[in-house]
Amino acid sequence: MKLWQLRDQDPLPTYVKGRALLVGDAAHAMTPHQGQGGTQSVEDAEALRLFDASGVTRDSVGEVLQQIDKVRRSRASRIQDITRMSHDRKTPEMMFKHNLETWSYPGVHGCLDNLKAGREMIVLS
Repeated sequence: MKLWQLRDQDPLPTYVKGRALLVGDAAHAMTPHQGQGGTQSVEDAEALRLFDASGVTRDSVGEVLQQIDKVRRSRASRIQDITRMSHDRKTPEMMFKHNLETWSYPGVHGCLDNLKAGREMIVLS
């Protein structure tokens, strides 16, 4: 008999070191119970749009990486927590709240705009 072990990792303190950025499972490995592993990687890729802004130079790469880290680490860590909670019994209200959190993401620019305006990064309706 073979044993298939699912592994995840605890949220990391940062995804950035110098001019390097961890993305995908290297940054936020999670079990497949919420189907979010691939989705979080796509959100990581979307965050790289910050490099497409005018005025980004070689000298500002570190600042851009910190903005990505601020949004993506917070978001992906929360999704990791939700995925771990999927093993527990939940009320229908909690399941709805988790689905809303999981599938609500305004993109990196929307998150940064919300933070700048003093709101939560992701405003749930």
